[in-house]
Amino acid sequence: MNDPIQSHRLFDATVTFLGQLLDFRLERHALIASNIANADTPRYAAMDLEFEGALQKAIAREALPAPRRTHDTHLPGSIREQLSVAATPVRRKSHGVGNDVNSVDLDTEMTQLVENNLLYNATAQLLSKKLNGLRLAIEAGR
Repeated sequence: MNDPIQSHRLFDATVTFLGQLLDFRLERHALIASNIANADTPRYAAMDLEFEGALQKAIAREALPAPRRTHDTHLPGSIREQLSVAATPVRRKSHGVGNDVNSVDLDTEMTQLVENNLLYNATAQLLSKKLNGLRLAIEAGR
């Protein structure tokens, strides 16, 4: 049975959230790389992704009781919907660094890129360990 509504039950909320976090890190990497590429573009405003506020909202939503099925014909609530975290692109709050009013500071961007890369790798390792645990449980059941 390949029902997409039932398929999310294979993974717990942690795996779902870690997958979303990897997507965020990938999107942020592309945005920081774009900032670096536009370091010499006059009047370019450096962008970043606002994630912490969205994360706090998702955590607050998670604290709410899960939706209940009140009738057999109702679809079950989705874990993915409850844990949905979307980052919002925002302009970095900085004044122009050069005479061309470009707000890209290469030192800041490179630091952000390295930090984001480290967090991506850490998240990927966590996800790998969770999936490895699932694999071990499946193999033990044979």
